[in-house]
Amino acid sequence: MKKLRVAFVQDLNIWTHAGGAERTDQGIVKEGFRRGYDIDLVTPENFPPIEAISCDLVVFSNVHMLMYMDNGRRLLQLAEKHPFVMWHHDFWCRYRLYYPMLPKCKDCTYIGPWRKLYSESVLNFFMSPLHREGYLYAMPEIANHPYALVPSAINPSDYQPIKQVNPKPNTVVGVNVLLDFKGKANVIKYAQEHPELSFTFAGGLEGEATLPRNSKYIGPKSQQELVQLYAESECLIHLPSQPSPADRVPVEFLIANPNGKLITNRNVGILSYPNVIQDGKVNRDELSRLVSTAPQTFWRCIENVLIQT
Repeated sequence: MKKLRVAFVQDLNIWTHAGGAERTDQGIVKEGFRRGYDIDLVTPENFPPIEAISCDLVVFSNVHMLMYMDNGRRLLQLAEKHPFVMWHHDFWCRYRLYYPMLPKCKDCTYIGPWRKLYSESVLNFFMSPLHREGYLYAMPEIANHPYALVPSAINPSDYQPIKQVNPKPNTVVGVNVLLDFKGKANVIKYAQEHPELSFTFAGGLEGEATLPRNSKYIGPKSQQELVQLYAESECLIHLPSQPSPADRVPVEFLIANPNGKLITNRNVGILSYPNVIQDGKVNRDELSRLVSTAPQTFWRCIENVLIQT
């Protein structure tokens, strides 16, 4: 296959932002470089005139801000000029991850440009079966459109268990769960109902949170600090209030803590993959395989589609 020229369109600079989507895209782009592809990152800060963009393929990654800056004008113009794939990590909803999957969502004011892109792409990527289910609920017309499932790109070696660290009895950790769409109300309610457990919450905090006495909030932590927290805790609590495309945190925890347990629900995208849950238990080997091979899966799917076209 000839050297592929790719315009990788993202709301944020993936090399300077540390969000989950950006970390996943770092893994994807690095694998593209390894394969010898010429990849240009296009963000709102460096978005050139449409006619100046020369490429064989456009990857629309997280383009939520770009879509709503000008009602999708630049994205749609770019899509008319070049073959493109959709790799949007969130939902099309105006509020990104606040997607309730209600009947009104099918007629949402904002769905038009997204429907056009997902209907005309050469390939749609979804981060999990649950992620795709959310799109099909509002866009049933794309049910037969070419698609691929690719989860968050995570290197298991970054979350290897810490030797000689044992979980403390009756301890629960939660990361970014004090954000509304991550299930803030669900998590606080669960903590209130289980005074026998000790809860530690790290990551972001949305608004104010009145925590019960058995809970504490310790703020954002580094990756190394999170690995330590994962290793020291018996359980991870993760109770999203909305369908979640993938979710990195449960994967990180299950890799870092070989015997750790999840307190969760059906809104976690990564757990919707076939064979991840077997006999009521998480298949850690399958989970590690999915996330560790995500970058290779991504480009292999693109190569297969471009060969066919």
